[in-house]
Amino acid sequence: MSKVYEALQQAYEAQLEVIKVHPIEPARSQPVVLSNLPPLKMGREMVQLAQRLAGLLPDPQHNIIQFMSSRNQAGVSTIVQEFGRVLVEKQGKSVLLVDGDSQKIT
Repeated sequence: MSKVYEALQQAYEAQLEVIKVHPIEPARSQPVVLSNLPPLKMGREMVQLAQRLAGLLPDPQHNIIQFMSSRNQAGVSTIVQEFGRVLVEKQGKSVLLVDGDSQKIT
């Protein structure tokens, strides 16, 4: 075998040792504040929406829900933010919000 191969093999084995010595720990879930604005007065409606969706979805514990608007500035981001807040605060759910509005300036 060549010295290059042996050096690569040693580097690979050393890398495996590092992985064994320093296992990667899973990230700890920390709540993120969505907004400093006061909550909207739609809590009851959002709970009802969550209950209706749970009844329609096959596995209400693991789902992706998409909200879409037909025009710009329709307020979908605000509705989704409120829906996510209610799911976290009132139902203890884990929520990830992704805003796909390519026109929004942040």
